[in-house]
Amino acid sequence: MQAMDTEEEQIVAILHDVVEKSPVTLAKLKSLGYPDNIVQAVDCLSKREGEDYFAYIERVKGSELAVKVKLADLNDNLDPDRIPAESEIRKEERISGYHRAIKILKNI
Repeated sequence: MQAMDTEEEQIVAILHDVVEKSPVTLAKLKSLGYPDNIVQAVDCLSKREGEDYFAYIERVKGSELAVKVKLADLNDNLDPDRIPAESEIRKEERISGYHRAIKILKNI
């Protein structure tokens, strides 16, 4: 959240995992008065069960707000202190996947 510039970006950054990891739904966010662009960004950032990671990354591109938040999330995930303890091969795959996702989101 601290890497975000606007209040909308900060709200989406805080909410970006809420639909995935809690009983809160998009409809609930809407009923709480969150504007459509924030709900849409949260929707784009919410990975669907069984969804391929890179299909999800492509879907994130449906909202500029979601892209900005996801890029900050990926950069945060690349912090060596945040990468989980795992085999070197798995760690390299994870880091490579994050870099590929960043390129996709930046249209590089």
